[in-house]
Amino acid sequence: KTVQAKLILTMRSTFPARNEWQQWLTSHNEQDRISRKIRKVQTIEALGSEVLIITADVVNLKQMQVAITQSLERFDHIHGVVHTAGLMDEGIIQQKTRPITERVLAPKVMGTLVLDMVLKDIQLDFLVLCSSLNSILAGVGRVDYCAANAFLDAFAHYRAIKDGASTVVSIGWDGWQEVGMAVNTTIKAQKDQYEEQKISTTNSNVNVVQKDIENSLLPTEGSDVFNRILHSKEPHIFVSTWDLQTRTAAIISSSKASAPTSATKSVSGQHARPELKNAYTAPRNELEQTITNIWKKILGIEGVGIFDDFFELGGDSLVAVQLVSELNRTIQVKLSAHSLLENATIAALSESIQAVLTNNTGNTQSGLQKALPQSLVKMQAGNPLKKPLFLVHPIGGHIYIYRDLINSLGIEQPVYALQAQGIDGDVQPLTQIEEMATHYINALQVVQPEGPYILGGHSFGGLVAFEMAQQFYALGQRIVLLFMMDTVGPEQSLIEQEDSDDVRIIAYALGLDGNLDLPVPPEQFSQLDLEEQIRYFYKHSKTANQVYPEEFIPHIRHFLDVIKANNQAMNDYIPKTYQGKLLFFRAQERDTYLPTNPERNWIDLAVEGMDIYDISGNHTSMNFSPNVEATAKVLRTYLDKQ
Repeated sequence: KTVQAKLILTMRSTFPARNEWQQWLTSHNEQDRISRKIRKVQTIEALGSEVLIITADVVNLKQMQVAITQSLERFDHIHGVVHTAGLMDEGIIQQKTRPITERVLAPKVMGTLVLDMVLKDIQLDFLVLCSSLNSILAGVGRVDYCAANAFLDAFAHYRAIKDGASTVVSIGWDGWQEVGMAVNTTIKAQKDQYEEQKISTTNSNVNVVQKDIENSLLPTEGSDVFNRILHSKEPHIFVSTWDLQTRTAAIISSSKASAPTSATKSVSGQHARPELKNAYTAPRNELEQTITNIWKKILGIEGVGIFDDFFELGGDSLVAVQLVSELNRTIQVKLSAHSLLENATIAALSESIQAVLTNNTGNTQSGLQKALPQSLVKMQAGNPLKKPLFLVHPIGGHIYIYRDLINSLGIEQPVYALQAQGIDGDVQPLTQIEEMATHYINALQVVQPEGPYILGGHSFGGLVAFEMAQQFYALGQRIVLLFMMDTVGPEQSLIEQEDSDDVRIIAYALGLDGNLDLPVPPEQFSQLDLEEQIRYFYKHSKTANQVYPEEFIPHIRHFLDVIKANNQAMNDYIPKTYQGKLLFFRAQERDTYLPTNPERNWIDLAVEGMDIYDISGNHTSMNFSPNVEATAKVLRTYLDKQ
């Protein structure tokens, strides 16, 4: 309208040729997306501008080089570029896959880098990168979109430093009305959120959403702002329709106001949903509702969402066993004890169960997983070109404790874990370290028939891994890495056999840290049946019911059986000299039950020596983030060599 500019519009999707426009407009309604674009271009050209439309994907270097050539042939010069390409795929971070994230990042990240390459020999007056306030205000479900915009902001600053007086500016736009991505995504989602929050959340949260909607930019306002920014020399400018500091404070305040604390209980006696990274999402069908009801009952938490992570809600191995048992009974499927490692949300679990019910197989495992022995669990597929890491269960038989370690190792590392026989109560637990090692070797050779092997484990698991390495050597197989995580020697039992044996084991299993406040002599307690011992413990212990409800008793029984068998096996084991090298990770915090220097029993048994690493935390907490990240960092230096 003002300067009759010559415009070059690039778009990824195919656009009708000019001689097809009239036919298109006649055969499509006025709300058709392409029809609206054609009319916009016609309006611009009616004002005196020339418009060249080129089909080219901004992330495709070859296509963009052709586009630049066509533009220069038509107009001789390019004075400015406005990079507006962007995609949004709203969803909580747990549900973001690599393809989804790459698709969102590509237009802004790769698109900017491609533009930088194809325009390097052209003297521009300006390069405008259309970023978003999302890069600093974030937003639920937009972690990838936030990162993409943050890249644009960083790139503009980089060019300002590199070029001195940069012509590149990144604009952190607020939401727009009537035009832009907000038409179909952000504003619509905020309006839906506003309607929900009028009913379900605090006034402060409603006010923030309402103010965002009411103050969205009109096209005329955006045009005026854009012209003002072109005359600025700043590489990065935020456009906020209300005071940015006030807005940030309001968002933080509303988040805190609407977030329940884990200590809050409702009138039903259940805890309120803790503060999580993802927003609450209600069940979408009958199966998800059934699973949700079971989670609420077992976890004692109200308002469990279908994308809430089991472990972030406070779940652990014992809770998982009871939850899986209840699911099997209610839904009539056969889930394995480790199902929640593979499907940690209600949505994922529902999808897995639905597939089973549809196929009527009665088993949630598929493909290779079906062929795995019961003791072997595929924790992470990783890169098939890399040697897998095999982790042996600690005392008690469960493998949930390795979840944070595996996450810290990165997605490229294949990981399998060996769980104890007997944790489901179907068979008796093994009672000798040597037979456990043989059993686990037979299991893991299903996926890796020949060495070299990578073995390790926490506590009792390190001891079994040590014996497995011995047996592998006897079979002529090579071990390239063997490690222990705070593994005590056979003469340093975790649970002393004398001195209130049964009471101490039950206290250990329930995580009661030695709160042995039973008003009964140890010898009398030992005469009771195991289940009677547990019930007696619940009746008289001041703290048992604060850890697990009484309904856990049948599942704790199996856990205790495995603990007793493991403890006896450890006491009976006599290790032999190991011909290789040993890595030892030692917990820095020691307690009264554990020796101060557990590594001493192993130093003389490793012919090629031992490397010792101190890890923050105690015998248990060393396995969880952030402590376990130090262990993972050391392991990666060895694993990357394989």
